[in-house]
Amino acid sequence: MKKSVMETAYKYYYKWRRLEAHKKMKGDKQGASFLKGECIARAIDRLHKQAYKNVGRLQCEGYVTAEPVPFERRTEGKKVVIKQGTVWAEKVFDCAWFHVTGDLPKTDNVVMLIDCGGEGLVFNKDGKAIQGITSRYSQFSPDLGLAKKIVVDVEPFVEDDMVDFWIDCGANDLFGNRKNDSRVSELCFAEYYKEVDALAYDMEVLFDVYAYNYNEDFEKRIIKTLLSVLPKTRVISNEKAILLRKELAPLLAEKNDKYAFTFHSIGHAHLDLAWLWPLRESHRKGGRTFANQLRNIKNYPGYIFGASQAQLYDWVKKDYPELYGEVKKAVKEKRWDVQGATWVEPDSFCISGESLIRQFYYGKKFFRKEFGQDMKIFWVPDSFGYSGCLPTVMNLAGVPYFLTQKMSWNKYNKFPYHTFRWEGLDGSTVLAHMLPECTYNGAMNTYSFKKAEKYYYERKYNNEAMALFGIGDGGAGPGVEHIERAVRMADLKDTPKVDFKLSADFFKDIDDPEKEYPVFKGELYLEKHQGTQTSHGKNKFYNRKCEFALKNYDLLVVAAKEKGIVPPLGQERIDEIWKEILLYQFHDILPGSSIDRVYTESEERYEIIYKELTSAIATLASALADGASVFNPNPYSYRLPVKIDDNWYDVNAKGLSAVSVAGLDDAVSSVKASENTLENEYLKVVFKDGVIVSLYDKKMEKEFVPHGGKTAVISKYVDNGDAWDFPKDYREKKKDAVCTGFATYVDGPEAYAEATYTVDDNKIAQRFSLLSGSRQVTVKMKVDCHQEASMLRIAFPVDIYTSECAFNVQYGHLTRRTTEENSIEKAQFEVNGQKFVDMSEINYGVSVLNDCKYGFRCKGNVMDMNLIRTPKKGPSHQPEQGEHEINYAILVHEGPMGEETYKAAYLLNNPLVPVLGSGSGLDLGFTCDNDNVVVEAIKPSDDGKGFVARVYNSSSKSQTANLTFAGKTAVCRTDIFENKIADAETPLTLRKFELVILKFE
Repeated sequence: MKKSVMETAYKYYYKWRRLEAHKKMKGDKQGASFLKGECIARAIDRLHKQAYKNVGRLQCEGYVTAEPVPFERRTEGKKVVIKQGTVWAEKVFDCAWFHVTGDLPKTDNVVMLIDCGGEGLVFNKDGKAIQGITSRYSQFSPDLGLAKKIVVDVEPFVEDDMVDFWIDCGANDLFGNRKNDSRVSELCFAEYYKEVDALAYDMEVLFDVYAYNYNEDFEKRIIKTLLSVLPKTRVISNEKAILLRKELAPLLAEKNDKYAFTFHSIGHAHLDLAWLWPLRESHRKGGRTFANQLRNIKNYPGYIFGASQAQLYDWVKKDYPELYGEVKKAVKEKRWDVQGATWVEPDSFCISGESLIRQFYYGKKFFRKEFGQDMKIFWVPDSFGYSGCLPTVMNLAGVPYFLTQKMSWNKYNKFPYHTFRWEGLDGSTVLAHMLPECTYNGAMNTYSFKKAEKYYYERKYNNEAMALFGIGDGGAGPGVEHIERAVRMADLKDTPKVDFKLSADFFKDIDDPEKEYPVFKGELYLEKHQGTQTSHGKNKFYNRKCEFALKNYDLLVVAAKEKGIVPPLGQERIDEIWKEILLYQFHDILPGSSIDRVYTESEERYEIIYKELTSAIATLASALADGASVFNPNPYSYRLPVKIDDNWYDVNAKGLSAVSVAGLDDAVSSVKASENTLENEYLKVVFKDGVIVSLYDKKMEKEFVPHGGKTAVISKYVDNGDAWDFPKDYREKKKDAVCTGFATYVDGPEAYAEATYTVDDNKIAQRFSLLSGSRQVTVKMKVDCHQEASMLRIAFPVDIYTSECAFNVQYGHLTRRTTEENSIEKAQFEVNGQKFVDMSEINYGVSVLNDCKYGFRCKGNVMDMNLIRTPKKGPSHQPEQGEHEINYAILVHEGPMGEETYKAAYLLNNPLVPVLGSGSGLDLGFTCDNDNVVVEAIKPSDDGKGFVARVYNSSSKSQTANLTFAGKTAVCRTDIFENKIADAETPLTLRKFELVILKFE
């Protein structure tokens, strides 16, 4: 018989297991040799491959296309005759429909072995998806299991002693690689010797128990029996395998004691919606995975499989409706665990608070409608850290539980807990469970479970933990080998107990208020993947612009409904836009860790969506405003000069309204500009070689640039990292930008300085501006980026002495240490912030504001903002080339950081908008007597009665405010689904960083 397709995979799969066994057997008192352990492992390999025997060929022809086509158009592509050894694709992600036929051999237990050289989904001749397949050449960590899935049942395809079916193939392995030249390496019928395979699993599980345990009596009996069975496996048959299994059965029947640790397990297939493959391929990965797991559910009573992400289910519903119907049936039978509560598994650092709410809103709404379940678990095992505001939002979403494993990836400091209470910035708490196996691709074997049991931190509270097992990223979840091991390990001596359990039931069981679990406060900072705060900044730019545009549109819709004006975009379209934006917030898209194609496609869509939203906003604002007006979409009032049609006006813009410019006074100028200086009544800003060398506040008589220093310094660093990480010592190789041109001028009440720079092949232009009456220097930066393996940053040294820096996050801010006195502080060499960072003393401070950046290093007295990264090591290989626009500002303030910084940050991100209106006026009649209390968003209520407002306390101290709209106070507090929580009180009192949702009618 020719070499089995299984041999290579099993050889590597067992290599790690042999090594552990060898270590032990060298010192075995019975004198068992290294060679005997090797022989046992090889016997297991051999038995698995001998379980399949080639008994006939299959015939096949293919139809190749560049992109997927549906079943109905399956013969449209280039026709190719397919045989074993055929190379059918020219490039990665090519597609094909294979039409496979064959005469059924006259033998028992016939299956098919099909390796299409990539991934595939098998359909019957009527177009129903049946089973996914994955090439044996797909790479995956061998200690976690076999990626390949090539055994195909014949039963769904047999008619008149023939098989007839189709395969939707992709020329990519699990991780987006073209392996073995997309060669068909197996295409045949095989006779399956089930008992031989079962014998191999029996030996494998017992060999694992022996290799990783030290119960001398039981392990001696195991190795003695295995060595006795070993020579009898050389010539094997089903009948002989049955007899040998009887010799092993007494060992497999030995039970654990009643106090044994238990892993409540769920088959899982973590599926990145884009990463090393384009979005369109994830549609197909979902189909393959769901089909395979429905097959496993059918074949293994009691087995439970689970999958997360409403977006994934929505794709399967639309692309594979029959499969989706079977999933819904399995959910009702409690065999399928619907996981998570969000639209996707999102990044949580680079998205707004409103986006976080919408993730839960659309995710839970989908699952409730489709499956009748109120989802209770925030399921994000693979995101790169977790925002400290999440417990706040989760509580308002009715999500009390959080599951992850990512914190086990910390590079410098081991995360101290597995089961803990996570406390958010406002004091809200949720129960968190971090998988003790430290993976969502669990191997389902003794070694992994014994190690997880040993290091589970909360053993004094629980004798149980959750385990997820199977092959993710399109690997179609657990293979047969995982479940076969699970069945044998259910209650086996010297191995933790294994059972299958729904995730919601697990959390309910461990959520005991009498258990005083440890408490972790604030953000979950991952000491790894800091580069993702900056990678692929254009996506981050568009995400933030679209977030603000969606909020502005909702605000205008509320105003329009008050006046009977029909919005240009209906709610259905807004829901579609939100869901697409939420999709791009997936934790491998927005962070910048996917392939180039993902960004080419998403940026095209972002541009289209943003143009659609801005057009709709302009239309609606014009229909509402009265003549020439200035629309203020922010919850703060601003008094500042505004330029409209070459005229400057002194505008007093009330929050959430538009002010007519008719009758406004001309703006008064108090600014000056000289050869190297900009000046107004508050600030004198001096430049040298294109950088600020003096930032002097005349009222406070304070210089904010360190003596003899400079600020706003642009530098390029060598960055030999990848999309996720860059070397911690990157600062050792630095080159400052060189100023190539500088000029100043005045336009009415605003003074400007324009500068150009080069640093290697990068060209940079900046326009600094200083308005009358302002303590803020605002900068418009344009970068024409042509660099590789580099990082462009801008540093702001300030004459401020503090051990803490404040960073804006959703619904508030947090502080981090500016010192490097311990390993935790040193690990925070790049951290996340959103609209601003700030260093302050008691009497004054400096804030650095931005409109699209997230990565910062704030150590000593320097606030350093990461502008652009261009790593060459992938997954994207030519990122960020071309033009970038970045707006930032330097704000000087009296006293510690407070509402003044928030107010300025909102304005930079969401500027006042000149409008030529044809309506009667735009004014929601908004009043609030406390600027620390922020109206983050306003939207029409779901029931059509009035509107709701998201309101938060931006201060670290409790605040009270009187908040009204057109004289009306709130009716009640609600959750994110606008269900009443409590009556609304007047005045409104909020604890530190508290978020509330208020209903107005």
